[in-house]
Amino acid sequence: MSVSENAVAVRGRTDWVRLLGVELRKARDERGWTRQQVVDRAGLGMAVQTLASYENGTRAMPTPVLFELAETLGVTPDQLVADTYRQARPADALVLDVKGLAADGRPRLAPAQAWAASRLHHQRHPGPLRLILTEPALNHLAALCGVAPAELKALLVNQTSPDEDQHGD
Repeated sequence: MSVSENAVAVRGRTDWVRLLGVELRKARDERGWTRQQVVDRAGLGMAVQTLASYENGTRAMPTPVLFELAETLGVTPDQLVADTYRQARPADALVLDVKGLAADGRPRLAPAQAWAASRLHHQRHPGPLRLILTEPALNHLAALCGVAPAELKALLVNQTSPDEDQHGD
């Protein structure tokens, strides 16, 4: 498996769907509402069982439904997604700033820099690119650079992109 496959494959699709459902249920529980109350207030013509399947993670929620349910529950969709992300991210994973790595001038990171530059070249959307670097991906990248995984992690932890240094993002 390549670094890229490991870098973005934190969890499978099913886990993301399940974790988003957990966050949706938390938002509903914080208001003390039943599923029936949410369905009635959302006005989507949705069956209570459909909401239950979203909350239980047995059914993926379409984006428009996520927006409507979030609004009904008084939260933002990005808040639900961010909370899902925080739940899913492995504690030992490293969030890698790909642009910063590509711009890093340290010779010992040359193979990692080449990989990062390639990722940026193939990026579909402009702007920052951050990947969750799981342990297998970190190990693979460390082997490419000829350093121990712990050493590579230490080298990458404090690395930031030039844009972040200038703008304080």
